[in-house]
Amino acid sequence: MKIAIVIPPHSMKAPATQLYYPNGALSVAAGWRAMGHDVSVVDAQALGWGNHRIDPATGIHHRGLDFSTVAEVVASKMPDMVAVGATFSVQARSVKATAAAIRTRVDVPLVVGGHHATVRPEALLDAFDVAVAGEGEAIDPVDVVGRRGVVDAGRVQDLSTLPLPARDLIPMSAYFDAASGASIHGVAGMGRWASLVTSRGCPHLCSFCAIHLTMGR
Repeated sequence: MKIAIVIPPHSMKAPATQLYYPNGALSVAAGWRAMGHDVSVVDAQALGWGNHRIDPATGIHHRGLDFSTVAEVVASKMPDMVAVGATFSVQARSVKATAAAIRTRVDVPLVVGGHHATVRPEALLDAFDVAVAGEGEAIDPVDVVGRRGVVDAGRVQDLSTLPLPARDLIPMSAYFDAASGASIHGVAGMGRWASLVTSRGCPHLCSFCAIHLTMGR
């Protein structure tokens, strides 16, 4: 099955100054590819990092490809399914706008996953066919096609069984340039480097943190 994984444009009330590696989406891409699927990644934030605009109606800062361009790129992949990542709750509006634009160009199942989809999956079903709660590597996308509503993927019990993130599917040069210029993960001037997630969850229950809701303890 051909699958396009979409990393939406960066969209927040404050202008974005950091370009973060989409480790979650890349891990899912690698996992699905290992299952035998033809996976591509449309990294709208990195491909259009130099495109910064402000919505005059909402004051929201957008950085990345515009939604119509994202839809065009997705359509060019001719996917059988599109999966959109919803990492931050504050970007839910951008995630839904991305989905709406994609629907104008392709008629295939539209799935959303990520941290926000894990915590509030029902809140995304007005824009998506399926909201996947949990860790995407734990489910075969074939089991999602044809379904509607919330699907619980569960969790990966042994991270050592997962392939390394599929960084070959994103424009790494954009991340290198961002790291050399402004900052990435809060560190400036790092040049050619990448981050790696070596554990998931946390043994603590800090009141200000939602990691135990998204990744467990």
